Amino acid sequence: MEGSSASEGYQIASARIPILLTLKKIRELKPHEQTINGDLQRLTATLAKDPILRHPIIIDSGTGLVLDGTHRLAALAQLGYELVPCATIDYQNPSIIVERWFREIIGASLDHFRESTSGSFKLLRVTPVEAEDRLKSRSSYASIQDTEACFTLPTSDKDASTLVRRSFEVEEVARKSGLKVAYSDDNSVPKDANQFLLSTIRLNKQETLAASKSGKTFPPKTTRHIIPSRPLGTSVPLNWLRSPGLESAQEKFMSHLRKMRLRHVPGGTWIGSRRYEEEVFLFE
Repeated sequence: MEGSSASEGYQIASARIPILLTLKKIRELKPHEQTINGDLQRLTATLAKDPILRHPIIIDSGTGLVLDGTHRLAALAQLGYELVPCATIDYQNPSIIVERWFREIIGASLDHFRESTSGSFKLLRVTPVEAEDRLKSRSSYASIQDTEACFTLPTSDKDASTLVRRSFEVEEVARKSGLKVAYSDDNSVPKDANQFLLSTIRLNKQETLAASKSGKTFPPKTTRHIIPSRPLGTSVPLNWLRSPGLESAQEKFMSHLRKMRLRHVPGGTWIGSRRYEEEVFLFE
């Protein structure tokens, strides 16, 4: 499965998409989303206590766009590290898809949320199918829905950055009202009377790349990238990542990977506490 020089990286050629494992300078990479402060602080504390980065982040080989691992990248930078293990892939590969996260708002009914935020948002009552059509056409920037009713938040603005920021404002209003927000890849409407679903627009690759290039990052959890192949378990000691010498650190990283067994795990398998829909290449 491996087949390239140490200076280039460790190639997983048998994956559904070509993957090259290598070290990159943190300052050269381009996140497209902001972090969630609480999650970042917890991860930073964990890495400070247990200085091993278990899995590589995933980036676009051509642009340095960060597709997965924004919080790990930010935590390493916060702790003063200069390098990060990366799985580089071609973002333009058509098997890589940009999806979205759905928000489950927990702690109040949709009716109560509407009443308590009356005047904050313009709401238009529609069917669930109409709501999704309006999100696709971007005549609405978000929708809120429970088992009884569905509303969209209409807009005349078509700028992607503006639309996702406005939908994030709805999420923030919910938090400030004492409600909890859970992220899900499933658009099923919660059946609990004190929960409802917040849906947003779906971005495309060009918009994601534009955000990373401009430095005007989107709110957290704006995109959900579906990637058909994922390496796990590289388990890199953090002291390798503080070295200003990329070449020597890269040699250590390559030697480390070659000493481990690489096992292919088919999609739909549980690894630890998570079920991976994509195929996994697990270093052991």
